[in-house]
Amino acid sequence: MKVSLRAKLTLLLIAVFLGLAALETGVRLLTRRDADGNLWFFSTHLKPYRVPVQHAEAALHRYLTEPGSVIAYDADLGWVERAAVHGQNAQGFLSTAAEVPRAAPVDKLRIAIFGGSYARGSYAQEPGERGWWRTVEDDLNAAGVPCEVLNFGVGGYGMDQALLRWRRDGQPFHPHLVLFGFNAGNSYENLNLIRMVKDPDSGIPFTKPRFLLEGEKLRLINSPTPSPEQALVIMRDVGAWPLSAQDHYWVPADFAPAWWRASRVLALAEAKAGARARKADPEAFYKINDEPARLALAITRELQREVEETGAAFVVAHLPHSLELDAFEKRGRFPYDDLYTALKSSTAVISPEAQMLALARGKNSAAFYHDGHYVAEMETTVGHAIAAALRERAAVLRKP
Repeated sequence: MKVSLRAKLTLLLIAVFLGLAALETGVRLLTRRDADGNLWFFSTHLKPYRVPVQHAEAALHRYLTEPGSVIAYDADLGWVERAAVHGQNAQGFLSTAAEVPRAAPVDKLRIAIFGGSYARGSYAQEPGERGWWRTVEDDLNAAGVPCEVLNFGVGGYGMDQALLRWRRDGQPFHPHLVLFGFNAGNSYENLNLIRMVKDPDSGIPFTKPRFLLEGEKLRLINSPTPSPEQALVIMRDVGAWPLSAQDHYWVPADFAPAWWRASRVLALAEAKAGARARKADPEAFYKINDEPARLALAITRELQREVEETGAAFVVAHLPHSLELDAFEKRGRFPYDDLYTALKSSTAVISPEAQMLALARGKNSAAFYHDGHYVAEMETTVGHAIAAALRERAAVLRKP
């Protein structure tokens, strides 16, 4: 007995429906939901996003009640690492001395470092591990260049916060040489105001200051930053905050329901398509005439100008992310190569990538990174490279 065409189509539709239902069920079973309602398929964040208010409240409670917590609210900078915690000295920065006098030493070179977690060094390690800055200090002293290194790097900082930390905390120590730890990924932080909107898993429940580029001038907004309690109020209704439009990561459409997002399969497809688009053109974010690159250059050049006005030397230490270094090894250029080239055209830059690649060559490169940051062996390699480059630049090592 022949089966009619209509019957065949009906069976096909039933099979398709059952297959899609099974796929939807499987994806739902593998999707986790956090306390704020954010959905994750393994490491993939599905839209619509939810502002992580519950997560922020829990993090804030820890910071307010646990004296040993690493970071604390700061009205000028957004947050700082607590003094005498996680390797910090009593003055709130990294140094081999428990306390450093503010007056510039007359018998040795004082080097100050600014930047984010890559500048801080050894951020993924246990407290007390040696960051690259310790190797720089040791190498220069061993080479007959008496010096001390003061490291003002802070995890999670954008270039904007590094500039502000220089102004408030670094300049009063009168360094002879400033090293700016340049990680191009910090360009993303420059565009952010509410840290947990950009990175829900960061555990940083504070807002941060941000510069807007108006012509060639920098204008600071969200300064002083709202108190932690005020930040929670803002996060409960981000769209009502007058500055929300200045946060690159507050895209209302990403936080809004849509019919296709009711399906986990379609929401996952949307997320994967976005990831593929970004992977297909990793240089798109760093186009030299767009805000991220222009703002990164403007902040770096302003930091250079202010440092040199004090009579100190200014040098950039390039600290690439592991993925960026892999891209450089494969293609001979970084995703941010135009930005990097523009930076080198006006600023002294130390580039340790050759030494970093030599260390990892022929080995499992993942063994030299933890969550993208350098493990101890890579920290040491970077430190040796920076110290060697500084010794070659006799002008920046002039004795005070």
